Amino acid sequence: MKQLSLKLIDRLEKICLAGAIFSVLAIMLSTNVDVVLRKTAGKSLYGLYGITEEYLMVALVFLSIGYVYAKGGHVRMTLFEKYLPKRVKLLTGRCIQIAVLVYFLMITVANWQAAHDALVYNELSSSGLGYPLAPAIFLVCLGCGVTALRILVGIVFPQADEATEAH
Repeated sequence: MKQLSLKLIDRLEKICLAGAIFSVLAIMLSTNVDVVLRKTAGKSLYGLYGITEEYLMVALVFLSIGYVYAKGGHVRMTLFEKYLPKRVKLLTGRCIQIAVLVYFLMITVANWQAAHDALVYNELSSSGLGYPLAPAIFLVCLGCGVTALRILVGIVFPQADEATEAH
């Protein structure tokens, strides 16, 4: 069960990370094309700012959260950690993990509802292109959901969490 859970989470994280990498590449490529077009032809890519803001940046940030968490790259406050006994560190660490799990689950559920509503009511962007916003909202839900699964596996199998952060 443990190995299956870890493999599933790892695979989901890799898929999400690939989406985040694609997002970075799309931002770089489209921005370069836009600059070249502005300088050479006096034209720009219409709607690029909106797509970058509402899709590509959302994908970059939220699809990479689970991977960053798994690698131990999240922000931590370690100022007083060296003064705490090991048992207190373990207890506070688990309490923080549970609080973060609840937080990410709340974000996931709220965005699932928001994505559903955006899909049902055909919510469109305010840009001239008028593209649907439901997929972008779903990206937030996906990234936070995968992160919540990673945290849950870390709580249920603490050894797996420590091994993941060691890499």
